[in-house]
Amino acid sequence: MDDREAGVCGAQPITADELAFARDALTLGYARHFETPRQVAGALGQLAVYGLDDDEYDAFVPRVRAVTAADAARVAAAYLRPAELITVVVGDPAVAAALGDVETVQPEF
Repeated sequence: MDDREAGVCGAQPITADELAFARDALTLGYARHFETPRQVAGALGQLAVYGLDDDEYDAFVPRVRAVTAADAARVAAAYLRPAELITVVVGDPAVAAALGDVETVQPEF
């Protein structure tokens, strides 16, 4: 496991920059999910199908913004198992080989 994987798996604390990046990735473009009538109808359908509260979409951004580094570490420790992670690299096998121990497979069509 390299340093990046260790951070993702909770073996290293998440940095403030990583937490900010993750929050921003989830929240800054969130409103774009509700731009068209079709998107709004789909969102309303999800509320009904999954039995979500009417304010689910209003509460999403504040809930994400409230996540702390400790919260992320706790969830990573509870759900991620580093020994079971698999990294998939798609591309030139020569480049992938530079990553270390890799297994090359051919797609089955």
